[in-house]
Amino acid sequence: MYNCASMYYRALDSTLSATVQQLNAHLDATAIGKFQSEQVSWEEKKDAYFKKIDERVEKLHKSTMQGLDDDMISTDNKAAFLKERLSELYREYEI
Repeated sequence: MYNCASMYYRALDSTLSATVQQLNAHLDATAIGKFQSEQVSWEEKKDAYFKKIDERVEKLHKSTMQGLDDDMISTDNKAAFLKERLSELYREYEI
């Protein structure tokens, strides 16, 4: 199951990267500035959220024998975070 979660995460990450590139290429100058500022803020939130998840998983690894289950759940949570950003971008920029 971890491999499925990992593949799902990579697919969402790839889609998000392509969407960000598409927006950077097609937005006007005013919208680009706003978008890039939002994106930097979101990246900071993502980094903090992923760090928190990784720290939680690291603690669980010490107390459980189910390391891959913990990794699968954290990867799925990370994927959900990316999916939410994609949804926001699609709603806000009407992609």
